[in-house]
Order: sequence, then C-alpha cells, then structure tokens
Amino acid sequence: MKRMNILQQQLLNIIAPMLLFVLVFLGYNYYSGKQKLSESKQEQINHLTLEIKNLVDLYDQGMVLHEASFNKRMEQMSKLIVEEEVKGIDLSTVDLYKLSVKLGLDTVTESVYIIDTNAIICNTTFRNDLGLNFRKIAPDFAKFFDKIREEGKFSADRFGLEMSTKKIKKYSFIPSKTKRFVIELGFYSSKADDLQAMMLKKVQVSAASYSSLRGAKIDAVIKNIPSLVFEKDLILS
Repeated sequence: MKRMNILQQQLLNIIAPMLLFVLVFLGYNYYSGKQKLSESKQEQINHLTLEIKNLVDLYDQGMVLHEASFNKRMEQMSKLIVEEEVKGIDLSTVDLYKLSVKLGLDTVTESVYIIDTNAIICNTTFRNDLGLNFRKIAPDFAKFFDKIREEGKFSADRFGLEMSTKKIKKYSFIPSKTKRFVIELGFYSSKADDLQAMMLKKVQVSAASYSSLRGAKIDAVIKNIPSLVFEKDLILS
C-alpha cells in the first residue's frame, strides 16, 4: 500500500508539471490567437475605412466639377428675381410658379423659396416647405440668413440633402433689394443622383468584400465618415 502511494506521488510529480505546461501553452495560444484575430480585424477596418474615404474623395471631386455648371445659372436666376422685386412685386405674395415660368426656370427641378426676417419660408414653388420655420430646426439658420442680408451678395452652397425628401439638391441664396427677404433657389440634378448612386454602389462592393466585418463594425466605419452618415442605410442594404 505504501509502495502504491509512493508510485502515485511519483506519477503526480511527473504529470503535474506537464499538465501545468499544457495549460499554460493552451492559454498562451488562445490569448495569442485572440490578439492576432483582433489585430487582423482592426487592420481590415483600417483598410475599409481608407477605401471608403478614397471613394468619397473621388465622388466629392466629381461633384465639385458638376456644381460649377450650376453656380452661374443660379446666380443669374437669383438676380432676375431681385430685379422683379425692384419693379414692384411683393415676393411674399406673388405667384412664384408663374414668375418662374416667366424667367425660364424649370418648375419641376428648380425651386424658389422666399424667406422672411423671421427665418420662415413665406412663399415657395416647393409646397412641402411652405411655412417652414428654420429657427425651430436650428437657431444658427437665422444667423446665416442675417449674414446673407448684411453681405448683400449671392452665395451658393454645395449639394446637400433636402430635409423633407432626402434627395440631393443644390441651394443658393441672395438678399432681396429691400433686405426684407432672402431668395433661395434649390436645384435638383439627375447627374448628381447618378454620381451618388455610383459612389454608394462602390462602397457597398467594398464593404461586402470584408465579410467578417458585418453589422456593427461596418456601421462604425461609416459613422467615422461624416459625409456618409445619411446614406448609411443605403450602404448596408
């Protein structure tokens, strides 16, 4: 019996260090594998982020070139509306649809908005936005319109998303001669829509090539690119 206990103790002395070594080895391999997997995913996130940013930069350059063709027409049309006020019309009550036709504006793709000193759209050809109060959306809008009146010159924004429809639209602003109003124009562009669709498609293809980064990780990549925040659902669909 004593001999058996001695043998068991000897076996235990041999097995225990081996078992400890195996456990340490397995633990190290698990930690090392987990670390490498984490590093690999982070590397994929970095690659995907860079790819998407490069695509967005190309899209932005294309949009800049396209927008240049709009600025001249928007300024020309804006100044014609200013001249109409000088002739005696009240921009807050005039039939802007008839005025648009008279001046040669495309009433389907080119909208006119008249914004009063309270930052409210008091007249427009885009009926969805009639009565819209910019102060309720963001107080900075009122300051922006005040600045337009003070500077007294034409100003054009980049293409952006229309609040009520989320469609791409380019906006411009000019104060009326009396400074009672800010005249805003909003132009749609089928070419801008095509450029956006092409860019989103390429982003979707890039995202799909990183199959291990589905869900939250793709979402996190897109959130880090501000210009794509509003198109996130389109990219992930």
